[in-house]
Amino acid sequence: PAAPEQRRRALAGALGVAFTLLFLVVLLAGMQRLERTQTRIRFSLLVHFILRGALVATFISTLLEMLWMMLLGYITTESPVRHMWLQKAGDLRELPLGPFLLFNSATSLFGAGCEELVKLWLLTVCTDLLPASRSAAGTLEHYHSSLCGIQSCCSCRALLESPRALALAGVALGLGFMVSENTGYMAAAALEDNWSVVWFVELVRTLVNMHWVLTGLSAARLAVKLGLCPQAPAAGEPLLEVGLPSLGALLTSVWPAVCAHTIWNFTMTCLTWRGVEGEAALQLWAEVLAPTLSFSFLGCLYVAMVVLLWRNWPSAN
Repeated sequence: PAAPEQRRRALAGALGVAFTLLFLVVLLAGMQRLERTQTRIRFSLLVHFILRGALVATFISTLLEMLWMMLLGYITTESPVRHMWLQKAGDLRELPLGPFLLFNSATSLFGAGCEELVKLWLLTVCTDLLPASRSAAGTLEHYHSSLCGIQSCCSCRALLESPRALALAGVALGLGFMVSENTGYMAAAALEDNWSVVWFVELVRTLVNMHWVLTGLSAARLAVKLGLCPQAPAAGEPLLEVGLPSLGALLTSVWPAVCAHTIWNFTMTCLTWRGVEGEAALQLWAEVLAPTLSFSFLGCLYVAMVVLLWRNWPSAN
């Protein structure tokens, strides 16, 4: 009797992942088609950045967040803090409001900072940024000939020739991260007994996902800060610009994404708070107030970040 139920759950999880992949292909192909005259980036190169986000960025950020959770576990189980704040329960969700907000803020900020910085850093690693004016001036051949020594130790280098190409590559990397992360969420949602919850989670995690918006926003801001604009090279100016952006450029580009991601994580975690006294009050908070307020606010935040991405999108060449 359990076999049909297991198959239905497996099908629900698989459909959720397939829906996420369909969203990725439709969004990225649509954006590339709209930008085809200015972006000059092949879909195969976008797949390269999708894999960076899905494999490398997910692994590094997960590792860093696991180390943070180990530290948090020590603070709440071994240190004197446990005896002050966890006298009645050993679950962080049942903390009093003040300590819960403190731990939630720290964890939300750390997780958001890790993920956004790792994604933007991986966007620039092994990525060479060459303005289109230089490639048009015959320097693209010189660029390829100068890579012979670098390619011997790094064969995954990518060349981006316009600010819009960098922004679209950031969107692709964020979508890859989204697919990898959603796979775990879809598998967990498929274990729910309430099928309406399963489909709701799969739709929200796909259609209202911040990763592609935030990584694209950081990449668009970085393109402006690096001066990737269509201007003729000055006399004596070097033909190549190969190397990583400075830490300052990365931080000033990523801070809006980190702030928005922190707010998103903080709001979602507040849904899990169970520190309300009284069964009736807890039920009212968990089933009515928290979901209504949180999802309304997060929907507005998502729309605001999409608008911000559009306003920061690099101008046409």
